[in-house]
Amino acid sequence: PDFWTNQQQAQKLMRQLDEVKAQLSELIRWQSLLGDAKATIELYELEPDEEMLQEAQSGLDQLRIELDRWELERLLSGPYDKEGVVLSINAGAGGTDAQDWAQMLYRMYTRWAEREEFKLDVIDLQPGDEAGLKDVTFEIKGDYAFGMVKADAGVHRMVRLSPFDSNSRRHKSFASVFVYPAVADAIEIEINPS
Repeated sequence: PDFWTNQQQAQKLMRQLDEVKAQLSELIRWQSLLGDAKATIELYELEPDEEMLQEAQSGLDQLRIELDRWELERLLSGPYDKEGVVLSINAGAGGTDAQDWAQMLYRMYTRWAEREEFKLDVIDLQPGDEAGLKDVTFEIKGDYAFGMVKADAGVHRMVRLSPFDSNSRRHKSFASVFVYPAVADAIEIEINPS
């Protein structure tokens, strides 16, 4: 009877219930795909027809794709892996080349988010002096975005012949990438005054 008295806890439990229901419906769907493929193969054995065989194969291919996705989701089982992600890219040592490198990294994440059909919102962007970006902070909204990107945190180095150097010398460029989970729940911090 007092389930809804604590709204945050109730919403958290409802989200967990929705996840379990979604997993159960996926399991039922996979059983159906497998059953359809078995039935099609049995019919094929009685009366060989290449179209039936292709139909069974396409059902099994779809099942393999969904199981691969499910396996990836099981690997990403950390406390915040299912959440969206906030990334901050800062140009480091290397001047204009580093700013260009920071823009390349940002473009890489933008293309990745588009391919995964995630939503990307720019929070802050500082363009470079001549080219590229000094820094950019953005959020990628989508299931498991944090889990897929969390390993990218750190300093990234690029060595190349600089297009900004008239002598075409090799330059080292650095950019740091900070990765944070975009958590929906409020985090309570207790400060001990002593």
